[in-house]
Amino acid sequence: MGVNNFNQFAARIEKEEICCCYPTEPRQHNYSFFYPEDNLEIEPSNCNELSSLASRDLCQHHIFAKALQITTDAVMITTSHLHGREPEIVYINAAFTKLTGYSSAEIVGQTPQILQGPNTDHRVLKRLKQALARGQVFEGEAINYRQDGSEFQNHCYVEPIFNNQGQIIYYLSIHREIIPQNPIPTQFSTKNNLDPLTGLANRSLFLQRLQQSIDRSGQHPDYLFAVLLLDLDRFKLINDSLGHQAGDQLLTTIGQRLESCIRPTDMVARLGGDQFVILLDQVRDLLKVSQVAERIQQYLNKPLNLKNQEVFISASLGVVLSSPSYDHPEDMIRDADTALHQAKAGGKACYMVFDQTMHRHALERLQLENDLRRAIDDHQLQVYYQPIIATDTGRITGFEALLRWQHPERGMIPPNYFIPIAEETGLIQVIGQWVLREACQRAKLWQLTFPQSPSLFMSVNLSIHQLTYPNLVEIIADILTETGCDPRYLKLEITESAIAQKAETVIPILEQLTALGIQLCIDDFGTGYSSLSRLYYFPITTLKVDRSFVAAITQSNGTAKIASAIINLAHSLGLEVIAEGVETEQQLAILRSWGCQLAQGYHWAKPENSQDTEALLASSPCWQ
Repeated sequence: MGVNNFNQFAARIEKEEICCCYPTEPRQHNYSFFYPEDNLEIEPSNCNELSSLASRDLCQHHIFAKALQITTDAVMITTSHLHGREPEIVYINAAFTKLTGYSSAEIVGQTPQILQGPNTDHRVLKRLKQALARGQVFEGEAINYRQDGSEFQNHCYVEPIFNNQGQIIYYLSIHREIIPQNPIPTQFSTKNNLDPLTGLANRSLFLQRLQQSIDRSGQHPDYLFAVLLLDLDRFKLINDSLGHQAGDQLLTTIGQRLESCIRPTDMVARLGGDQFVILLDQVRDLLKVSQVAERIQQYLNKPLNLKNQEVFISASLGVVLSSPSYDHPEDMIRDADTALHQAKAGGKACYMVFDQTMHRHALERLQLENDLRRAIDDHQLQVYYQPIIATDTGRITGFEALLRWQHPERGMIPPNYFIPIAEETGLIQVIGQWVLREACQRAKLWQLTFPQSPSLFMSVNLSIHQLTYPNLVEIIADILTETGCDPRYLKLEITESAIAQKAETVIPILEQLTALGIQLCIDDFGTGYSSLSRLYYFPITTLKVDRSFVAAITQSNGTAKIASAIINLAHSLGLEVIAEGVETEQQLAILRSWGCQLAQGYHWAKPENSQDTEALLASSPCWQ
């Protein structure tokens, strides 16, 4: 709890119109607060110290003494002896008597050894003495004994008390009993409630235990606990590459490591797959929870040996703290899962603590997902087209098809808001096929409508989720046949990271698409991590220079050199180059001097709907 928390008791007493107290001059974040009016039994050597204190405002001293008495935490004050003899108890409050059964008359003058017994961990006592000898605060847990001989798990906070000369004159200790969770009834302690692989608790047993903690929190506002939801990063890769037996061994080892990170009063469970959950019981504050989360990540980062191969694994964690707002364990798991997703989105191998902002964003995201499903049926999605210009003639040679969502209430929603949702939910397959069909229809229609532009091509973006979809090649072939679009005038744009991540899977698919006559373009080239040595083997016809490079080509820096190098690289491989995001005449002039054949951007036109795009084509624009 700590000394500073006594402020809340002082505030309570102030409301009762009792005089206010104040601690004496602080020394290294410690406070002296013993007053003769509190009937402390003290040694004569300390009388001068207390007499000087008594000269202060007596009213202020009375209130702090009153605060010690009314606090529900057990408080004990001892002398500062550590060498030669044990410190003696000089004061206890009513809560201490309630916790231990000892009255003030029975225990004052005794040493704290009176609370020890056969199961007291003397290693904890050794650490306690070492900390106090250095003038430091100690916090820990140990088994202590009541007057009737019964033992209890004790959380103890001990802090030295300094006088004005910086000398330790007393030790203040604050004690809280760690109440064990209610035992799980025998009928629940069966194999049906244990995970068969790891031997850990399963979801059912964990939810029962979590419900107990929630109920206890409602009855005891001071009781705090936390839930940590953990998901292994890249587990599927290990499972697929080394086999399910190695994957099972990994999960078992992870379970053992997690158990080594927690106390006996805590619980770890496996929810399924590579997902584990931990209940941290009786936590003091967020700092302690954070320390556990960091310790878990450190333990999991240690290498494992699976099938004679060293394997490294990491985990993402979502953390949620107990709150009076929780009535059901599923709600806490839900919020921990929300925080877990935030951790994964933040780069994995980290933890995030849930807050209500996350919950609000999760609800908004869920609403957006529901709206997106309706948008498909209600025809709210539209395809916009941005012209692609030949830099030497200034004429339109093709278009890029860009998806837009005209929400009936929110207006135009940017693609970066809803495309990730479409990819996560699988809606991208339906949406992607619709966009491709619309774009192919427009390409064919405009070629017939505007005979002066018989070779207009259409570029359509293809995500990694679409690229690995079963029967993708057959689906695209059917759309080309259905719309009558010549495959030679269809460019499919794929990000370089999509190819690099799953090159072995993706390249055969790309080769099948090129066999149909379709052109392939690497989008946003230079922003991903593909190997230049492998670029030659990708069946592509076009490189697209990312707008971030184009924006910097008028500056004398490394970024401009990268853009020039990309264009030279494409030329050396016999590839066509498209520069995106061109906004100024100066940028266009530089791109022309570098031999960039095609470009697009607001310098010529922004993306427009099909009607406005047709009007643009009808005007036969020529930008010079």
